[in-house]
Amino acid sequence: MEPSWKDLTSTPTGALLTVASDINGELSGSVHSAHGMLSLLADATRALRAGTIPAELRDFGDDVVLALDAREPSAVLTGAIMELLRLSGLHTRAHPFTEAWKEHRRHAVDHTRDAMKKLQSAASMARKFEIALRRVPQMTVAPVLFSPTWTAWTSLVLCLANDAVVTTELALHALRRMRDAVVLELQEVSRIANRNR
Repeated sequence: MEPSWKDLTSTPTGALLTVASDINGELSGSVHSAHGMLSLLADATRALRAGTIPAELRDFGDDVVLALDAREPSAVLTGAIMELLRLSGLHTRAHPFTEAWKEHRRHAVDHTRDAMKKLQSAASMARKFEIALRRVPQMTVAPVLFSPTWTAWTSLVLCLANDAVVTTELALHALRRMRDAVVLELQEVSRIANRNR
């Protein structure tokens, strides 16, 4: 009978391996997907600012954001926050007992906190951007188009777009640093195990 994932995660090596693998896989993939969606919307916003209403934003009414993907970037980022919470809990199952391992653990915990803050900020920025984009139908009618209100609104939306994209990119970098610190923990556990053979 093969061991289950639950059995694997009950060991320090298994827990750390699962955390590193899941950061690299599903978690980073979700954040990268949200980043891609936000980048596409930011490009559409730049075209909007230049006076062109791109196809991505035309004729979608209240579903402007949903036009590019079935899930809003903020919802994807919120899911990533939940996954990071799960991995953080799993990470605590591996109890360090050497100074080197404790040092790597401190770095991993610091990077986890940083990643969480950045993901929360990215989700918040993405949500504000999505809310602003929902005004496209009202803002692209003749009396408003290219008025001072239009100029102010497109400036705001572009600023929100840039903030959302940059903050999501920062979250990806924080996740990579977290993964790297967990990998160093895993290497220390492996070194200890090999030394005790």
